[in-house]
Amino acid sequence: MEVQKLVAGIGFVFALFAGLAAFLITYEEYARHYPDRRIAFRKSMHMAFVAFAFFFTFALIAAILFWVTSS
Repeated sequence: MEVQKLVAGIGFVFALFAGLAAFLITYEEYARHYPDRRIAFRKSMHMAFVAFAFFFTFALIAAILFWVTSS
């Protein structure tokens, strides 16, 4: 059970980093194309959430696979 918690915890941390990186990259790019910074911010937050959700879901699936295969 400890391995699953470790995988989920590491996945959460890296998912946060992935979300932050996605936000920074997309905000810099969208800020060039949209005159209104609120639109760029909103679209970048959406991309950050998508990146976080993707990587955290992947980490949870990995933790579940470790749990199933260790039984």
